[in-house]
Amino acid sequence: MKLPNLPEVDGLRAIAVMAVVLNHLGVDGFHGGYVGVDVFFVISGFLITNIIKTEVEETGSFNYSRFYVKRFRRLFPAFFVVALASFGVAFSVFGPRHFTEFCASIAAAVASVSNIFFWVQVRYFDTASTLKPMLHTWSLSVEEQFYLVWPATVAFMVRSKIRPLLFLGLLGVVSLSLNELFRGGWTHHFLVSVSGGAINADGLSTIFYLMPFRIFEFAIGAAIAWMPIRGRTTGPTAEVLSSVGLFMIAYSIFSFTPTTVFPSFNALIPCIGTALLIVAGNARHLGYVVRNPVSLFLGKISYSVYLVHWPLIVFATYITMDDLNGLDKVWIIAATLVLASLLYYSVENPFRKGTRHKLYLTGMATCALALSAASFHAWYNGGWMWRYADNVAAQLSPYREDAINNFVHALKNSSNAQFDNDGRPKVMVVGDSMTGDFMNLLHAASIDRSLDLKSYPMPYPCLPAPVAADDVITSAVPKYADLCIKEAAGFNNAVIDRHPETVVLAAMWSDWWVPEMEKTIGFLKQAGVKTIVIVGRKSISVNGQQFLAQNALHPRISSIDVSRQPAAVELNNIISDHANASGVYFVDAYSLVCPEGRCEIVADNKDMYYWDTEHLTPEGVLHFSSGFKALWEKIEGRKDLALHH
Repeated sequence: MKLPNLPEVDGLRAIAVMAVVLNHLGVDGFHGGYVGVDVFFVISGFLITNIIKTEVEETGSFNYSRFYVKRFRRLFPAFFVVALASFGVAFSVFGPRHFTEFCASIAAAVASVSNIFFWVQVRYFDTASTLKPMLHTWSLSVEEQFYLVWPATVAFMVRSKIRPLLFLGLLGVVSLSLNELFRGGWTHHFLVSVSGGAINADGLSTIFYLMPFRIFEFAIGAAIAWMPIRGRTTGPTAEVLSSVGLFMIAYSIFSFTPTTVFPSFNALIPCIGTALLIVAGNARHLGYVVRNPVSLFLGKISYSVYLVHWPLIVFATYITMDDLNGLDKVWIIAATLVLASLLYYSVENPFRKGTRHKLYLTGMATCALALSAASFHAWYNGGWMWRYADNVAAQLSPYREDAINNFVHALKNSSNAQFDNDGRPKVMVVGDSMTGDFMNLLHAASIDRSLDLKSYPMPYPCLPAPVAADDVITSAVPKYADLCIKEAAGFNNAVIDRHPETVVLAAMWSDWWVPEMEKTIGFLKQAGVKTIVIVGRKSISVNGQQFLAQNALHPRISSIDVSRQPAAVELNNIISDHANASGVYFVDAYSLVCPEGRCEIVADNKDMYYWDTEHLTPEGVLHFSSGFKALWEKIEGRKDLALHH
């Protein structure tokens, strides 16, 4: 059944997609632009329910095959074009690990399970979102899974005597209740336990990615289809509803942040705002915001805009190996609109309006099989390593990740024990994987032999803050609040129980720890710790694997300039000032890995020193060990430090 043209819906799509694009580009003020996806979910709930409801009411039945063919025609042709283009670019520029993950994500998107794929991927050494060109397809998979269950649900509501609005309300309450139930920290431990470690997702990732936790958003849109006031709201009432709806969406876009608990109850704000704008679509004055020609055009091409924008951002960031500046963002927006227009008029719209169903299904099946087969072959064969020389392939092998992970964590995890009390200086190194790098350097330089060296390892993003208030930790790391509160208490107890003479703090420091620094130092001194050493961050501006993959043919790859990460440099300076004021020794890790501001990350023989932007490889630890030994001897030579007996 064909619905009448609803210009306000296209206008809402325009607001939604531009909010998402500007958010993904990191444009200031649009930190909550991700709510554009939720606007789309409400629109889908309204439109799909209207289509199904109208057909069942008018014909007494529902043609499921026709419905799914139309959905496929609407979504898949444009997706396949973008996926194929992305495959070609990824083949040309991605290293084996990133290409392998990309190919797996392509297969997941074709199977409409990419939301589940990216949810399962959430883990410590997970690839950054800016290296996942298909990440945005998670929302398409949520919609496609919704399409699987919704036709039968709506048909049931139409044919039964149940009150639709009551039924939808109950669905929404159940979905929201699941959000509240699963968003807590216990979810992480439960999923790890049940899956045997295969799933490491936290509660907030679970409610963000999985379809059941989004049902209430679709239900809000569906409810509008049963509201008798829909389409009849005019005059002052429509203006008021439109103004409230616009305010709610704008508030969400400009006030929400990446740390806002979402979706849960916070998602009700943009979702109800969207519903109000659909209900009051006839508003004469404020309705023009969503009915003007620009909004209507952007709304018409919004799906193509959504498909195109994220791969452009990912590949631009990957190729330039730098953050996007203002001019870069302007070019990406322009390129997105041009390419999306071409995609809409040459692919999306013609395929959507075509009538040759069998030919279409055959074509789509062929594309799906071909793309899936190529992706599977590349994934199965480790990202097509034949693209590289043997020595580079060995460095970039995706199978090396487990070895690097074990190397970084093995020594620090095995050293989490009581001191030997054999007369050597008792040194406890505390922190996340940076503790692993620090202890590996101590070992490679043979310094650990003269120390009674132990550790207290903490999982990222938890930081050594033994006396921080629970609400401070909760505000800083809401996803991991329970875990980090527990770890802070564990560090506190370890210091009191083990009585270290020296404590070395090494972690991926964050701004929130700076106000806790003096409290931490005070606690350690009060506990009898004689020497406190804080190791600064050593973050670099590029990913080691990415750098080698893109420069593998360069004859003198070590001569290519790689800079320090500006935010880490600034944070190091702040921590260093506080350390000096508190009589604490600060170790500038950059003086070791980035002498004179130029970082050493790959040797001319293609040995990688950095695995990513933070962690050292075994080759890196060996390379920097001699410089580290000199650095440590400088520390050890200070008479006021308890590093010698």
